[in-house]
Amino acid sequence: ENTEITDPFEPYLNFLYQQIVRYLKKTVFTLIPLKGEAAQSAVATSEAQVLPMVFWATAGVDTEETTEARSFNSFHEAFEQYKGRVLLLGDPGSGKTTTLFAFARDQVARRLEDPTLPLPLIAPLSTWDGQQQTPLVDWLSGQTALLSRDDIGALIQAGRALLMLDGLDELGGER
Repeated sequence: ENTEITDPFEPYLNFLYQQIVRYLKKTVFTLIPLKGEAAQSAVATSEAQVLPMVFWATAGVDTEETTEARSFNSFHEAFEQYKGRVLLLGDPGSGKTTTLFAFARDQVARRLEDPTLPLPLIAPLSTWDGQQQTPLVDWLSGQTALLSRDDIGALIQAGRALLMLDGLDELGGER
């Protein structure tokens, strides 16, 4: 009797994995593990733009200012520490996209082995229309041809999607 769970998203995952590997082969000679630090003050906020306290509590982030700097040996380590809610910052050309894609490759491989893990969804934020304020599910379904809008919506609603959004710095202040 076969008790293995079949993953209805396996074709998508295999395609995504191939695309990520192809990207990394073309753009990276060798992956260099980057070290990082937690920097709560790195994102400028005004009182009108501060996220609700419930956001920070859900993200597992202490809302009190802390003087203790945290260091991480890898992006994966920071991802685990902050329970999957991480903003990767750096100067242009510093390796943010490469780090994201290497991490995404590993997450896709993990999901192929374990269908109970969240489904990785990768999209470039520069394609989101901030003027129209396109709903997240609609925008992502336009970015991910192998997944239906309903599947994406159900995954997000159930907390079963791992959103990896690239290019926040390309949006500009007004978007």
